[in-house]
Amino acid sequence: MLRLHDQGLSRNAIAVGYGMSKHSVFDVFDATDRLGVSYKDVETKMDDEVYAMLFPGRMPFMGYDRFCKLCVFN
Repeated sequence: MLRLHDQGLSRNAIAVGYGMSKHSVFDVFDATDRLGVSYKDVETKMDDEVYAMLFPGRMPFMGYDRFCKLCVFN
């Protein structure tokens, strides 16, 4: 997802184009914006590492599955 955004796709286009909840997509980008994280910062990391970086302290349960689905497109 971050790769797509880095290539110029909007948050809306990513959500609509990949059938994802806009809320979920915006949550990820809100976190990356707040933390100053870009695709280059996470391109070699595993999904669980990225999740922990973006959402520290959150337990990886249902939200984590949704996050991993989003990361399939990174």
